[in-house]
Amino acid sequence: MMKNICITAVNERYRDILISQISRLQEFSWNIHILTDKPENFTNFNTEYYPYSIFSYVDKILYPIRTSLQIQQPVLSVDANKLEELTDEFLEKGTISNNFMYLQKWPNAEYLDFFDNSYFTVLIEYFESIKFDYHKLPCLVEQVFYIPYFPQLKKALNNIEHIKPILEYISVLNNFPYPGTGNGEGIALAYGIVNNNFNLEKFHFSPFSRSKNNRFI
Repeated sequence: MMKNICITAVNERYRDILISQISRLQEFSWNIHILTDKPENFTNFNTEYYPYSIFSYVDKILYPIRTSLQIQQPVLSVDANKLEELTDEFLEKGTISNNFMYLQKWPNAEYLDFFDNSYFTVLIEYFESIKFDYHKLPCLVEQVFYIPYFPQLKKALNNIEHIKPILEYISVLNNFPYPGTGNGEGIALAYGIVNNNFNLEKFHFSPFSRSKNNRFI
């Protein structure tokens, strides 16, 4: 089975970072899938055009799930600006698992009900309206995660698409302290996993040569 990696490279900064790292990924035999606003920059790779002028962070979660369903194989998703930190050992081994793999939970709130502010009130109201128990919903750092392929991923995709406009609404009304449209995408990812009873576990060893805490979460 091929080692598949999904990378979102929207805007010049992230495109340039990806371009600088592509040869390294190829050296370790990764099949590269790219969501980008400039597919002409990546003509020799599997690309999906990103047509929107305003980037939504939730799209970074939806893309690798769509890709896994499309190619019917597991995929690894990595932020473009984290590619250079991936260790050679991790790129050589890859990951094979029947479980969703994640790096860590948010430093200041491992679960959704740990928040002591009202930032996610609208999302919580939605969860309550559908009788989803959100209290132990993990807040996942989404810089790198692994998706095993199951046909049932379609249900997770549907769940995440349902709460995408909620996260975007929240972020547009409250751009502090979490800037960026659709932020909180790690919660969306966790919801798609947990609500469909998929197994979730941490990577057995860190993919990164060094880890930096996300300064916003």
